[in-house]
Formats: sequence, C-alpha cells, structure tokens
Amino acid sequence: KLTLLGDAHDFDNTLHITPLTPEPVRIHYLGNEQPDDTESMRFYLERAFSKTRLQHVSVLTHPPSGVANQLSHPDDRLLIIGESINQAHIERVRNFAESGHSVLLALQNEIMSETLTALAKSGPVPLTEARVNKYALLTQLDFDHPLLAPFNEPRFSDFTKIHFWKHRSLDPARLPGARVLARFDDGDPALLDLPIGRGHLFILTCGWQPEDSQLALASKFVPLLYSMLELGDRRGELKATYFAGEPITLPGKSDQGRVLNGPGGKIEIPADSSIFHARKPGLYTLQGPKPLTFA
Repeated sequence: KLTLLGDAHDFDNTLHITPLTPEPVRIHYLGNEQPDDTESMRFYLERAFSKTRLQHVSVLTHPPSGVANQLSHPDDRLLIIGESINQAHIERVRNFAESGHSVLLALQNEIMSETLTALAKSGPVPLTEARVNKYALLTQLDFDHPLLAPFNEPRFSDFTKIHFWKHRSLDPARLPGARVLARFDDGDPALLDLPIGRGHLFILTCGWQPEDSQLALASKFVPLLYSMLELGDRRGELKATYFAGEPITLPGKSDQGRVLNGPGGKIEIPADSSIFHARKPGLYTLQGPKPLTFA
C-alpha cells in the first residue's frame, strides 16, 4: 500500500498494489529415459524452460505407469507422452484433457498406435514407419490455429530449416474430428489437434530426439511448447489492479459458489455468477487451492 501524506483531501491518497509473483507451472513427461541421455526427448525437454519473473516452469518426469498418481495438482498444465501407456491410465489422461488441458502425444515408434487409438477413442489407427529420402521438411502449416498463430509473421513462419530424419505415417481420416496443423513434404501429417472436451490432444508423428529430427535444436521448439501451455487450462487470468466498480471476471467454475476476502470482510459469490464489482479500494483474495490476490 502506498499512501500520499500531507494532502488535506485524502479520498484518493492510497494506492493498493499486489506484488508480482511468478506463476508456478507443472509439465508432466511420461517416459523411461535416463536424465543424462543426450539421445532422448527427456534430455531436451528438461532444458527447454527457464525461470522468469512471470513463470516458474517445472518438468516432472515419470515412467508411463506413474501417471496414475498425477494430473490433479492445480499447477498441472501440460502432459507429454513419449511412450506407450497402459490401458488402465487412458481415462485419467482423457479426463485431464477434457478438463481443459493440453496433452502432447509424440509418436516415437509404431507400437504407440495402441495408445493413440485408445486416447482418441476411435477405431484402430495403424502407424507405419515412413520412407524418408535424406530428410523431410514441414509444409502446409495451419497458422489460423491458435497453437501456430504466434508464428504467423514472416520472420517467424519459416519452418523449413528443421530437418526430420524419421517419422511415422498415419491416415488422419481414422481420427474423426482431428485437424491437421502441419504436414511433411511427402504429404504425411506431422502435427494434428484432436479436441477432447475443453482440451486438446496434440499428435506429433515423430520425436525430437536426434535420431528422429532436429526439432529440439530449432528456435521454434520452445515457443511451440509455450503455445501448448497457453492453450492449457489455467487457474485464471486476473489482472493485478482494477478500478473500483469495474466488472471483474472471476476465473474458475461458474457453477460453484466462490468466496472473496476483501477490505470489508468475506464476500460470497453465488453459483452461476462470474462477475464481481469491487465497491471499495483495497486488496481482494479469491479463495481456492491456490488463492489469487488482486487490487
């Protein structure tokens, strides 16, 4: 709180400020690679993110069976699957996507066809190893899709410098509702988006380990992952400061009642209401697993 002293008219002499705190974000990766294996996807993923004053991103790695006890933390935003997972865990992954999160399935081999089929709840989706002459390039990128929209400028839209040594082939017609976001120059889909509930199942038909591609070394790799994070469900988008009387859209589920603690005490927001008007200047805190404070 900042207070101006020495002014006889004190109605506007106080400014309430919320401290800028980094948003904690958790990414889960399912795979059995060792952390120091430079030939693995895990090695590059764990080094893709750095702490900033706005976000602290943590990459948590588990064996494929480890998903059974994960994906329930409010900071969980993205799940990346690098290996086949057991049928018993499929519904947990789908529920994570349905609740508004992003899931990336990186098809490192043909065996992952079963996992893809189960997650998509489709008929069988066979995978075959593509025949690549030297290397493949990305073409036909769909910059109208929110995932790729950040690259829709001439200085960012060139993906042709990324070489892909191997990839898997699939028929997108076997994935009803899927949207092809990029193709290889042989016509095979490279990246697809299959909506699941309020979330997304992104399907990458290759890996980013050196055996498959140069993707992890490309300047597009980290921004692409961040774009997936932004499409994932967040705790909420609240500004740090509002004006008194300004309508404030509260994050979270509107079908449940919510509670704010304000300068005048507890304020109950009824179910089916997402708009709050602050009548008094001061600090307000929206209660929840991770309380959110604004001024």
